[in-house]
Amino acid sequence: MANELIIPDDYGLFTVRFARDIDPTKFQSIHLGVLQGSVPDATLMLDQFVAAWTADGSLNEAQPNDVAAVNLNLRIVISGVLYSFDRADPWDAGGGGGNLLSPAVSTCIKTHTAQAGRKFRGRFQLPWASEDDVDEMGRIDQDVVDAYTAAARVFLDKINDDGTKLRSPYLLHTHAADDPTVIIDMTCRNTVGTVRRRQRVGH
Repeated sequence: MANELIIPDDYGLFTVRFARDIDPTKFQSIHLGVLQGSVPDATLMLDQFVAAWTADGSLNEAQPNDVAAVNLNLRIVISGVLYSFDRADPWDAGGGGGNLLSPAVSTCIKTHTAQAGRKFRGRFQLPWASEDDVDEMGRIDQDVVDAYTAAARVFLDKINDDGTKLRSPYLLHTHAADDPTVIIDMTCRNTVGTVRRRQRVGH
């Protein structure tokens, strides 16, 4: 079993579940850490995450038009105590199209930090990649890669906006000795990823 991400004091972790109307399986994706401060406002933080994801040109426009978020969860730690908050049906289906592959086949967004080394590179996966965008070797059309990269950077810019409670997004780690690392860029990988079975969270 994979190690769990550690949420230190004064940090939070967002997790999103996606589903399609024609497929009751829910897939968990998007583990994104944030510095939330000593007096968090969970409702505002959830609102601002949704606003960043659904902003003009952001990731919701790039996702397929029958894949929707069905749950947004925020876990935050204050003085060693873990709190959890949920938002059901946080946003509608995406703006993209096409015939979709298996939900285990995903578009992968890479998260980059200023630190060198594998442990300082992260990713999150968006289930149900479009069959029309992927060749038989699993390579994604470059125009689609560029579009997802642009959308991911819009999302990152919105999260980084000075007016948000979220502040900079962080890459969280699985070892307590590793401090959260600021995410400075997001790009789309040029091959599809696979959503592992452990990420399947419900029926």
